[in-house]
Amino acid sequence: MASFIDALNNAVYGALTGDATLMSMVTGVYSHVPQDTSYPYIVIGDVSSNDLSTMKDDGQQYSCRIHVWSQYKGSYETATILDRIHTVLHRTQLSVAGANTATAMLGGVTLLRDPDGLTWHGVGDFTITVME
Repeated sequence: MASFIDALNNAVYGALTGDATLMSMVTGVYSHVPQDTSYPYIVIGDVSSNDLSTMKDDGQQYSCRIHVWSQYKGSYETATILDRIHTVLHRTQLSVAGANTATAMLGGVTLLRDPDGLTWHGVGDFTITVME
């Protein structure tokens, strides 16, 4: 059974940055945010996996957390960007190198006001099932 974490991150990054509508809404998509990056932006965050292998097939289920950061007054911009991420990724077949199938599903969304009182933080929790 192979680990697809790097290939999965590349596939998610490619899907997000390949959507012109989403990219017109943000300043970038990052795994590490450069200093002085303007808002709003997206961060591909934590990834974890569980084995889904059967006697016949090898597979893994990944949890991938995608963060949206915004300083728009109110949660509207963060929610709108998360909605677009949902459109781009939910029930999508991702192209993951070395895998036969990789399907993304949105599990839930959280909107939070940062303690600074200015920044909104949105979190989309995706489950991605990868079968070899």
